[in-house]
Amino acid sequence: MFLQGAILGLSARDLKARLDAILAFAELEQFADVPAKFYSSGMALRLGFAVAVHAEPDIFLIDEACAVGDQRFRERCLERIRGFKAAGVTMVLVSHERDLVERLSDRVVLLDYGRLAAEGTAAETFGAYERLVRGDAT
Repeated sequence: MFLQGAILGLSARDLKARLDAILAFAELEQFADVPAKFYSSGMALRLGFAVAVHAEPDIFLIDEACAVGDQRFRERCLERIRGFKAAGVTMVLVSHERDLVERLSDRVVLLDYGRLAAEGTAAETFGAYERLVRGDAT
């Protein structure tokens, strides 16, 4: 956790000050004294997401992280992401989950083998994605 915090620009002092909030967000308070190497992959991802959202980012990159955990944790993540959006934080969401992209994105891009294949609203871009998958000309 401290290494990830340092990578995200948090000092050890900042991380210690936010530790209780991070553990509470991840619902891992009872495991605070357990070395992270003994965490399940889900616990590690929850902790990683919690550290990231408590780093107060200017730009937030999200790669399917919302799929981690149960429905309650997912909703807490989405609420935090909506808060970032309302605060004007730049976010890049990488996902194939249409509902999530539609709920969170104002502008959507479709990459095909690293090239820009479409750009626009979620509906426009998912339409282009469906045409691409079917092999229709775009």
